[in-house]
Amino acid sequence: MTGGQIQFLNPAWFWLLPGLAAAAWLLRRRLEHAATAPSGARQNRFTHPLLLRLQLATELRGRAGSRPGRWLYWLAFACFVTALAQPQRIGEQLPVPPPHRDITLVVDDSISMALRDYVLDGRPITRMTALKGILGRFVSRLHGDRLSVVVYGDHPYTLVPMTEDHGLAQKMLARLSIGLAGRTNGLGEAVALAVKQSSAAPKARRVLMLFSDGARPVGPVAPRAAAALAAAHKIRLYTIAIGAVGGSSAAKQAAGLVYDPADRARLQQMATMTGGRYYAARDTGSLARVIRDIEQLERPSSPAKPRRLRQALYPWPLLLGLLLLAAGQWRDLRRGRS
Repeated sequence: MTGGQIQFLNPAWFWLLPGLAAAAWLLRRRLEHAATAPSGARQNRFTHPLLLRLQLATELRGRAGSRPGRWLYWLAFACFVTALAQPQRIGEQLPVPPPHRDITLVVDDSISMALRDYVLDGRPITRMTALKGILGRFVSRLHGDRLSVVVYGDHPYTLVPMTEDHGLAQKMLARLSIGLAGRTNGLGEAVALAVKQSSAAPKARRVLMLFSDGARPVGPVAPRAAAALAAAHKIRLYTIAIGAVGGSSAAKQAAGLVYDPADRARLQQMATMTGGRYYAARDTGSLARVIRDIEQLERPSSPAKPRRLRQALYPWPLLLGLLLLAAGQWRDLRRGRS
């Protein structure tokens, strides 16, 4: 199939050559046998005024089909078969593109993200501040992936549509403020919106990362129904519970909020339904480890196949075959006129 740097995509066409040669040989043997049959088998003889002209035409065809003429047609046929086999010249190897993924970040923007139960450099910071810092660093490490951001409160909306512009995604995440999408927790509707956007590219490796700290989801879409929708589209959902699993009374009092911790059972059930995983990010360190773990899990298990430059060569044998066919016809025409 390969010879040096030449490769044939459809080498099975070469079987036509011995097949046609065998058929021609059998037909010739049969005609020779019929010509040498006993004269007694031909009892009826006919005469016609044009018999002499018919014999002359037969002789001319025999001359035209002499050995050099037949070889021209056989070579032309071999060239046509070679063109059908689609020869290609294999060139240098192309650079392997990075693995393509479509990552959608579904970020809780409700008022509870204002709780200061995370610590950075010895100072308490809000959940939103901790999350934005970690996600900003995560986005800066992406190469060749597309990214979108969906934020949700009372209702979800698209903060960043699916894009390869990671600088834009970082700027929009840095500008995200608490309560921008409302005060409550429309978790199910947000996941459904993210699934709808991700399903537009079914061939990509699609990943949903849900960050939530709420326990009482609201909205027309139940979280379980949204997870079932993601599973139906074969999209893995990773759920990350933000904040302490048991509410700190000091933090509640400082923020002036009535706060219930994230529903771990619901988030774990949603992740399990889609083949993803559930994580609890209790501090900034564990939140960073969660992001790294998801990134490792979603890397392709096998490297992309190497690609090479390919140049189609079938026009050359096709052109040569046409020239040989024309030469054979011209030769027959000349012999017929002579």
